[in-house]
Amino acid sequence: VAKWFLDLYKQYKIRTYKTGYDNRFAKTWISAMDGYGLETERVDQNRFTLSNPMKLLEADLKSKLVNYNNNPVDRWCLGNTAIKIDNLGLVMPVKVHDLRNRRIDGAVTMIILYAMWQRYRTDFLEMLR
Repeated sequence: VAKWFLDLYKQYKIRTYKTGYDNRFAKTWISAMDGYGLETERVDQNRFTLSNPMKLLEADLKSKLVNYNNNPVDRWCLGNTAIKIDNLGLVMPVKVHDLRNRRIDGAVTMIILYAMWQRYRTDFLEMLR
């Protein structure tokens, strides 16, 4: 995956501004990204960090503001994702019926993207001026 980011830059001159990641199993990826000079930032996988971005993503999906090109893998991941709500109204993504063979990685990736957007929206928009 890290090489894909590098190839994206080499081929199209597209460089990510900030790249968020889930810390689980990320040690090798972080090292590769650092080696390529690409900046990364951990996004904690807890209800305090993911709740607001998940709610925003849900609203944007319902409003058809997110275009994932009806990608079958993304559609499958989104279909496998349920919402766990705590007593404070904070939400977390979980697998539907806690089925181990279901993957939600694509949905969690979108939530991480929204978390990064929330963190750096002002900085990013300033760069566009």
